[in-house]
Amino acid sequence: MKRTVSGKVAMKSSESIAKELLEVLGYKVSEFHKKVIINGVEVSDVDIVAEKDGKLYAVEVKAGPADVSSIRQVYVNSKVLKMIPIIVSRGLADERAAELAKELNVDIISLSDQVLTNLDELYVTFKSALIDFFNDALRFLSKCNTLSEGDLRILSHIALSENMEEAARNYGASLEEFVAEVSNLQKKGVLPKGRYDYVLLISKLMILLCSFLKNQQ
Repeated sequence: MKRTVSGKVAMKSSESIAKELLEVLGYKVSEFHKKVIINGVEVSDVDIVAEKDGKLYAVEVKAGPADVSSIRQVYVNSKVLKMIPIIVSRGLADERAAELAKELNVDIISLSDQVLTNLDELYVTFKSALIDFFNDALRFLSKCNTLSEGDLRILSHIALSENMEEAARNYGASLEEFVAEVSNLQKKGVLPKGRYDYVLLISKLMILLCSFLKNQQ
């Protein structure tokens, strides 16, 4: 049996997604990472133990599609624990997995491809990213008083160009020569390394701030 759950689901990890999905479907999650023990020896574990209508379920959580191996695993674990097997995953990997799940009566709860964070989680993530950005940006912006006119000219051409090739052309140098100039600024800690769009943003901010500070003098 295959059921598909669509819509927006809060996300911190695959297991937290699975927990919320199960609760939406009427299951009560009672345990995470339950050990599977045979004759005193731990042989495996199940990601989640859930209960519904007086029945216990051994739930395997997969971030991707469920394959033959994961179906076998949850089936064996469920038999040892005397529970009913469920896999929460992004569907099934192939026809072999589909046939095996059907044969072993392993229930598949399929996640939609659009699993989004809820507003609280989105806020925390955005806030953290924003703090990191400003800490990073301020590190570069503090370099204004160390920049030469030549440095500012390079920053100006970056700030006014959509890509490195355009910046080099407007600067009047070959791409290799201009990249060397930018690399020198990066080594001095004036510009960040990485994607051009971030270098572009920092260049724009530095031109604005450095011009403002110069006018205040």
